[in-house]
Parts: sequence; C-alpha cells; structure tokens
Amino acid sequence: MPFCPVCKCEYVEGIENCPDCKVPLVDTLEESDAETEFKEIEELDEEELVEEVEKDLVPGLDEMPSMEEIEERLEQQKKLMDLVNYKSKAELISENRSGAFALLSVGIIGGAVLLLNAFKVIKLPIYGFSLISLNVIMGGFFGVFVLCGILSCLKIKKLKVATELEEELIPKVRAFVEERISNYKTEEDLSPEEAYLVKCDMAVKDIEENFPDLEPGFAYYVVDKYVGDSLNED
Repeated sequence: MPFCPVCKCEYVEGIENCPDCKVPLVDTLEESDAETEFKEIEELDEEELVEEVEKDLVPGLDEMPSMEEIEERLEQQKKLMDLVNYKSKAELISENRSGAFALLSVGIIGGAVLLLNAFKVIKLPIYGFSLISLNVIMGGFFGVFVLCGILSCLKIKKLKVATELEEELIPKVRAFVEERISNYKTEEDLSPEEAYLVKCDMAVKDIEENFPDLEPGFAYYVVDKYVGDSLNED
C-alpha cells in the first residue's frame, strides 16, 4: 500500500499523490531525503547554520574571488582604460584645432548674420521675436561658440609645450625598454599572443618604476606604439 512520506497516511493502490500534502506517495515509510536533510540541519550549530544559509542565498559562495583578486582585476581594468583613453599631445592638438576652427566658424558666421539682419541687409525668416530679443538670444548663443573656440586655442598653446616634452621623453622610454628587453622572460608553454601580452605588461611596469610622474596610460601608449614589434620578435 502506498504511503505519504509527510503525513504518513496510507492510501489504496492507484493513488499516486497525497491530496493534502501534494507530494508523491512512496511504497514504504522509510526516512525521506527531506527529513534526513532537516535532521542534519538541526544538528548544525549556529555558525554552521549561517554558512549553509549563505550558500543557499549566494550560489557558488565558496568560488567567489577574494578581495585581493577583486582589487587586482579592478587595477587591470583601470590600466586597460588608461591605455584605451590615452592620447598623445599631438593627437590632442589636432582634435582641439579642429574643434576650435568649427566653434569659431559657427560663432563668427552666426554673429555676422545677426548683424546683417539687424541692419536689415537680410531678413531672417524668424517670427514671434522682436529684433532686440533675437539679437540678445542668438548673440549670446553664438558668443558662447566664439568663447569656446578661443579657449580651445589657448589650450592648444599649452599643449604645444607639453608636446615638446612628450616627444623628448618617448625616445628615452623606448631606448630604456629596448635595452632591457632580454629581461622580459615568459613561460615556455605560453602561446605567442599570451607571451607578447605578458612581456608588454612587464615592460609597462618597468617603465612606471623607473620613470616616475608619468601620466596614466603613457607607458602603455609607448609600449604599444613604439616597442610592440621588438617585444614580439624577442
């Protein structure tokens, strides 16, 4: 005769589930897995019980990385972002020059159009504004463009000095790495791609230790652009 493993009620043949407990019936009233697990939990002390609950709430808790591993991963991600975001001073000058030209062009042309409209040389198809309101609003708008363009020009002037210093530093860093390239040894079982990445990381750390006060990402920039081929051939 089948029995319910929860309420222990006996049922006639043909019934498969207990109508009260909603669980499948069993042939004998041997101790069920659920009861066994419950008894095992009852025997745990408070600290062990907390650990079991944490494992249920956070699957794979034992496999979670330690704080040291998390910090190391964050540092690696930061270095990667520095590499991706770093731009040489020459590149920044080019970007600022393009931006300054665009801003000044829009601001000056827009201001000239307003002056022509104010002296009724041309008539702008704008309605609902008085001439004074139009000049104030649009004049302020185009004035901001001109101001931003002037600020970009001033930034270019400062970047030119920084570019000269950077261009003097790059050959020194490059020569330093190429002199010490034989020190960057990797394990023999690494693939060429993996070995190259490991060597790059070694070179970057070497640069940062021997050239203090470098901008974040500069060492990666030099290694990737100027020393990568040498590391790959070694």
